Amino acid sequence: MADQEMLALLRKGVDSWNEWRQTHLVKQGIKPNFTGANLEGQDLAGAVFIKANMTGVNLRRSLLTKSDLSQATLIEAQLSRSDLRWSHLEAADLQRADLRNADLSEANLTDAILIRAVLGKARLKQCKLLRSNLHRADLRAADLVQARLNQADLTQADLRSADLRQANFEGAILEGADLSLSDLDGVNFQGANLQGANLCGANLNRANLVRANLTGANLETAFLSQANLTRAQVKGTCFKQADLWAAILTDTRLEEAVLEDANLAAAILPQGYNWYPRPTTEDTAEWLDDTELPTVEYTYPSS
Repeated sequence: MADQEMLALLRKGVDSWNEWRQTHLVKQGIKPNFTGANLEGQDLAGAVFIKANMTGVNLRRSLLTKSDLSQATLIEAQLSRSDLRWSHLEAADLQRADLRNADLSEANLTDAILIRAVLGKARLKQCKLLRSNLHRADLRAADLVQARLNQADLTQADLRSADLRQANFEGAILEGADLSLSDLDGVNFQGANLQGANLCGANLNRANLVRANLTGANLETAFLSQANLTRAQVKGTCFKQADLWAAILTDTRLEEAVLEDANLAAAILPQGYNWYPRPTTEDTAEWLDDTELPTVEYTYPSS
């Protein structure tokens, strides 16, 4: 249960709370307790809640811009439609928290715990999620444009229809994650583990998949034009009907992948690997012997 004295001070205003916290709690090493408190719709912009216990707190529709929730316990907190832009949530515990439609643009969630957190349609543009734990998190239709998720754990996370353009997943774990129909244009998956991930119908044009583990992943009907798959692991990977136009596939063992009806026109293929487009009729087969595929100059966007 929330400490009533602390709750009363907080409701007097952020400046009063921050000053009292610094004078009384920090010096005595006392952690704020707002467990189960109802703070819905409150203006808490700039409030400091470092290491606070806010388990089950109701912060729906609250203004928390530039607030400091570093190392706070926010297990099962209600934060839907809250404004957390530019907030600090480093190492915060947000397990099973409800962040649907919340705005976390440019927030810092480095090392945060978001296991089974609900972030459907949340705005996380340019958000820092370095080394964060998003195991089984719900990120359906979330906006993660240019978000930094280096070395994050997104095992079995749901990212269906998410906007992940130019996001950085270098070294991240996305084993068994669902990224179907997501927009991953220009994304960085270098060295990422996407084993068994569902990328069916996803847009991976210009994506960096260098040394990515795509073992057993489903990329059926995915768009991979100008993607870089150099040394990617593709054993059992399904590229059925995928568009790999002008993709870089150097040192990639394509013979281990499923490439039925895939488009490899203009792709840079592994040495010794030959691909020809399937003719539509027997009459068109004769042109294959002397067809020259176009070459392209590949330029990958800077990460």
